Order: sequence, then structure tokens, then C-alpha cells
Amino acid sequence: MPDEEYQEADTRPQVGSKVLIRFNFSDEQGEIVEEQQFQGVIETISDEEVILRHPVNGKEVTLPPHFGSYTVADPGEYELPSTGEVMKDPDFITEWTLRASSGS
Repeated sequence: MPDEEYQEADTRPQVGSKVLIRFNFSDEQGEIVEEQQFQGVIETISDEEVILRHPVNGKEVTLPPHFGSYTVADPGEYELPSTGEVMKDPDFITEWTLRASSGS
């Protein structure tokens, strides 16, 4: 598996783990143009995907199973600037950058 190093992690998220998620959206040059933060609780984990559900609005989010990108969170309260929500004691934090493409 080419992404095997991303599958490995000392501490892996489990079903029921609370995760603070941050998406950075960048333009074609790599400049961040938008940031979104939200929280979720892991419902399903497989070799292909991690499925979370937001505990407040119920929306489902699918993330890659690259567990090296999930960092154990320090205890405490985390404010999500894009929504104003406060998340208390998440289990993990993960951050992803999505880059725009011209499609050519």
C-alpha cells in the first residue's frame, strides 16, 4: 500500500472518538483563501474512509484514513472561529488542505 506510512500511528482514532477538524482551502498557488473548523464523532472507520457525524447539526463528513494526520489533542476547550462553537476535550485534532484546480 503506497500510503502505508499514513495508515500507521501510535494512537489511532476509534469509533466514538471526538475529533476537531480543520479544512484549509487554497487557490492554485497554494495561498489559503478560506478556513473551516468543525467537530465530529467517528461513526465508522475502514481502510478506505473515516466517517464522522457532527453532534449538533447531524451532518456526515468523510475523511481519509491517514491516521498519522490525527493528533492526540491536549485536554481543554477549543473555540472554532468559523462557527463560534466551543469543543471541550476532543480526543483528536486533524487538519486538511484542499487545493483548487483549474481542471486542465
